[in-house]
Amino acid sequence: MQKKDLEIAINQSLSDLLRLTGKFCDNKILPHYKFILSDFQYNKGLNFHELRKFKNKNNKTKIPQDLTSIINFLHKESADL
Repeated sequence: MQKKDLEIAINQSLSDLLRLTGKFCDNKILPHYKFILSDFQYNKGLNFHELRKFKNKNNKTKIPQDLTSIINFLHKESADL
């Protein structure tokens, strides 16, 4: 996938998500977005509650990044596949 196509797809998904939250949520979402990347290859032996605790603990150690940094990382990683 080309970097520009990836950026367009992510921005469109973000726009759709924000439209849904505006429609169905009472909380206002400010336009200062930060993102974290999570690995979905977790231990398959965990039940849902253990998996959620594991993911939350793992994600708390990550530093939120801006969208440009995330897109650059994802493009680099997908180019290696």
